[in-house]
Amino acid sequence: MTPRHALNTPTTAYMGDVLREALQGAEDVHVAVSFLRFSGLSLFLDDLRAFTARGGRLKVIVSTYLNVSQPAAIRVLAGLPGAEVRMQTGPQGFHAKYYMFRRAGRGRSCWVGSSNFTKNGLFTSVEWNTRHDDPHMVDECESLFAELWARPDVVPVTDAALHTYEQSFRAALLSSPPPALLRTSAPRPNPAQLEALGALARLRREGVVRAAVIAATGLGKTFLAAFDAAEMARERGGGPRRFSVLFLAHREEILQQARATYERVHPDLSTGLLVSGQRPGDADVVFATVQSLLGRPDLLERTYDQVVVDEFHHAAAPTYAQVLGRLTYRFLLGLTATPERADGHDVLRICDYNVAYEVRLPEAIGRGWLVPFHYFGIADTVDYAPVPWRNGQFDPAALEHALMLESRTDLILRHALEKGYDGRRRATVGFCAGVRHARYMASTLANRGFAAAAVTGSTPPAERLRLYDAFTDPGHDLEWLFVADVLNEGVDLPAINSLLFLRPTQSPGLFLQQLGRGLRPHPETEVLTVLDFVGHHRNALMPLQALGSEAQRFLGPRLTRPSLAFTPPRDCAIILEDRTEEVLLKVRRELPASSGKQAHRDAYRRLREEIGGPPAIMDFWGRPDVPEFREIRRTFGSWIECRLDMGDADEWERQALREPPVAALLRAAETNLQAQRVSPYAALWALVSFPERWETAVDAFYDRFPGWAAERDVDAARALATLEKKPAFRTLLRDGALVPELRRRLQDDPRLAREVERRLEYTLAGDHAERHGGVLRTPDALVRYRGYRRSEIVNHLGVQYDPARHNTGVIRVDRDIALLTQLDTRDARDAHHYQNRILEDLQHISWESQNRQVPDGGSGQAVTEHRRLGHVLHLFVQPGGENLYVYLGPVDVTEVRGRAPFTAVLRLSERLPPAVRQVMGVSGP
Repeated sequence: MTPRHALNTPTTAYMGDVLREALQGAEDVHVAVSFLRFSGLSLFLDDLRAFTARGGRLKVIVSTYLNVSQPAAIRVLAGLPGAEVRMQTGPQGFHAKYYMFRRAGRGRSCWVGSSNFTKNGLFTSVEWNTRHDDPHMVDECESLFAELWARPDVVPVTDAALHTYEQSFRAALLSSPPPALLRTSAPRPNPAQLEALGALARLRREGVVRAAVIAATGLGKTFLAAFDAAEMARERGGGPRRFSVLFLAHREEILQQARATYERVHPDLSTGLLVSGQRPGDADVVFATVQSLLGRPDLLERTYDQVVVDEFHHAAAPTYAQVLGRLTYRFLLGLTATPERADGHDVLRICDYNVAYEVRLPEAIGRGWLVPFHYFGIADTVDYAPVPWRNGQFDPAALEHALMLESRTDLILRHALEKGYDGRRRATVGFCAGVRHARYMASTLANRGFAAAAVTGSTPPAERLRLYDAFTDPGHDLEWLFVADVLNEGVDLPAINSLLFLRPTQSPGLFLQQLGRGLRPHPETEVLTVLDFVGHHRNALMPLQALGSEAQRFLGPRLTRPSLAFTPPRDCAIILEDRTEEVLLKVRRELPASSGKQAHRDAYRRLREEIGGPPAIMDFWGRPDVPEFREIRRTFGSWIECRLDMGDADEWERQALREPPVAALLRAAETNLQAQRVSPYAALWALVSFPERWETAVDAFYDRFPGWAAERDVDAARALATLEKKPAFRTLLRDGALVPELRRRLQDDPRLAREVERRLEYTLAGDHAERHGGVLRTPDALVRYRGYRRSEIVNHLGVQYDPARHNTGVIRVDRDIALLTQLDTRDARDAHHYQNRILEDLQHISWESQNRQVPDGGSGQAVTEHRRLGHVLHLFVQPGGENLYVYLGPVDVTEVRGRAPFTAVLRLSERLPPAVRQVMGVSGP
């Protein structure tokens, strides 16, 4: 059924979807809008080109009012064959928004409302557009369109007319520079920083001294570190010793920006740099590279309150280990957007796997903290087959040579000019394969009349800063920067409004870091334009894998190919050419299977190549590009058997397999006990670490793993009883201890205890992330129709997830109640079969309580009388046996029937949108 209204909401329609659908069957399309920008036009270029190519007639009136419409976007639209475009000029305001579609044999319809031809107008902002089908009404509207078309101030788009408008547009740009980003004398934490600060303070209260923050590029991690230093100073209180900070980074530009940040947050502290011949003296806050610090024993021997390691993913390098091993500090804070290094080293081990806070790019965009993007996948013309592949990547020199082609530059320029940018002037960064490639691109564009420059790792720091300043200056001609080995991290240039990925992606983490260069909020940019030139090679799918977001799949219009099924974050779009889709589908068919012994061998081998040696168990933790360790264990039987299969097992491990009790203990340590408390793991750790006095040593576990202090439990007998119930331990325990042969082996062989601990680390890391690492939020932060895990739902009620307390369908925290229910319970045990269903009006749900719940007592009464008791009911529905619950928003109870169990009818605030109905498996008008 065709919608009558388009408000850009899930329950009505998105005007962009209306336009796309209409273009597929229309013969004539008339449009009148105030504003035309690339943010809207670039999403429909393929549709418009297909429409005009089959003979469709397009007439568009766009205004130059207020110098908002982009001249370059008007030029692209007017250049489409079969398109007639006119500009309304002059001083009179022009606010018309009108779309008419004539279909062969189906008459005409028109939409009148408020949507301009921009991303906001077509998809993001709340607009109001109404469809008219009555022939007399459409005739009247068309007469008004003809009247506008014939006005003397509505002129055809010609080169001369566009040139005149371009001059006016640029003059307006220079006469009224964009509003400056806020720079107050006393900066305040943003919402993401506030969440992270609370998590860091909590960890310190629990005795943790090392932690990492994983946050998407652009969320202000350096400001976070400076704010956290202020929190630490307040925690420490007054005293004779000054507050001392060491900030480590690997590039001078990063240190310069960090120094400016700390000086804004801490004007009372002295700062000093240890770079380029500068000396920090006796500064309170020292900014240094790791290399410069190695030769300064006086700085290494200081006691610091806070040590910050920026771009923490570099910290696995040997030089970092030398420095960090010599430092004395109250707290070490690692900052990174991507802890998964391209070379595979496990940097989170440095902070004992304490992740204080984590917010990745899709969530950051979804919460409005970063600018959304439009990703265009363009089929590359380069033949990558002859380029040698070594050590998990293309040979650098051969790759550069393959990419430096005039024909490829033609392709890049054509698409860059056609897709455009959002902003008042172009600010495009192209990521290149190396120094020669960057210089080639800059010189090639310069020879064609474009203002372009190359910035590489060999460019002197002062020259880099000069080029960055010119690039961000609205009055400067420099609009294109081609980079290699820089701008991957650390440098903030919010003016960037378009990115070119001109080389094959090396890793999902690096791609996201580079993408993050353009996602920082800027007052002139509502969307980042991303052009990725996709070739036929094994890494071609990495960008889409990095951008996809399962949790966002119910939100907004789906601008992605169903055949590839990658859903972008909210307000973003993934647009693929037909040839690009063909290439990606072919690559996906050629990739090895993701499961099975051979696939797991390939994953192990890939990790080994990246690391430069055999991987450890923890190298499989937290990496989306390799199997989880439980899958490896299931395939091979145990970790030692995996290493034996891969040729990496040493003599100790081969001997361990020949001793049944030892092999059984190691396998048992690899088992996830699904424990609701950490105490069984603490008991196992004590049993192997102190086999003769383990009952009194359980407490030492919490010193070894301080992040678990919140679950401290020294009741050894109860913990042992839990272990004894687990099948894996039945032959290993006797008379309240490990069997004698294992105790003797542990006393004679320290490695066995270390091997058990390394296996425990994997399970402990996952459990801790779920139960104590959740970011605490409020119900206001929940997004309707987004998918959530149970632990995330609990975190949004403001508390950490506790599997022993939060395993029910009714979770109450203060005045908020989360109802977690499942529509299809056929796979559940008989006691958990509930009669839950969406009613025919699509705005009510019949919900059945648990068997023992009654409507007039306990949690049942809290649900049925929620309004009187002041509770808010939040409904989460799992369509089937999936992991995610879909948030359907606050609900009201309108009817209650029965008792133990009882049935409540819940009223939603709106009818279920079509996309959600489809996921829920229901139909409706």
